[in-house]
Amino acid sequence: MWCQRNVGAEVALRDPARVREFLARYETTWNASDREGFLHNWKSIATDMALEDPVGSPIRRGWDAAALGPWDLFNAAVSMSLQQLVVCGDEVAFVAKGGARTGGEGSSGVSIETLKFETDGAVLVRVFAEY
Repeated sequence: MWCQRNVGAEVALRDPARVREFLARYETTWNASDREGFLHNWKSIATDMALEDPVGSPIRRGWDAAALGPWDLFNAAVSMSLQQLVVCGDEVAFVAKGGARTGGEGSSGVSIETLKFETDGAVLVRVFAEY
């Protein structure tokens, strides 16, 4: 994948292969309902987290609000499939397709999600979705 960088831009802080591995574990731990593994995976790549879900809503900050809050709200009902993943330096965009878990009630839909890793190690996740 080719990504255009601004002239004089800093080198990405995270190796694209590492980011792809993180996202593979993100999907796997979510679908396995492995809450501890899900949080550990986030903490393996970022020092802190902020979440704007959906875009335009107040930003939630910290592991409990930004990672575990959505987990507690959606994991039991929704499975996830990451598609069309693009990693450009310290930014990522992907399509997330959600579906109802087998035997349970849940919603399905598609969102576009972006991750921006900051120089201090934190990550901002933005979710473009209509709820």
